[in-house]
Amino acid sequence: MLEWEEIALSLQNYTVLGYKVRWEQENVTQGEEFVQGNQANLTVWDPQKDLTVRVCMANSAGCGPWSDFLLVASTEEPGEY
Repeated sequence: MLEWEEIALSLQNYTVLGYKVRWEQENVTQGEEFVQGNQANLTVWDPQKDLTVRVCMANSAGCGPWSDFLLVASTEEPGEY
């Protein structure tokens, strides 16, 4: 489960429709999901390999920009990142 802070209300020029989440392993996209809240349940990935995740906000003008990559090393224990 991945959770992030929602965008600050003072920064919104449009209504937030949701967030696009993409996760990759070994430079190959393993999944992409559109969620309306600030949580995503990541599926289809190998916990024995490093995972990179990024998120972008979607509003009536479109998506983006993407967040910086978050690296979850395979040696880390499950928890909040």
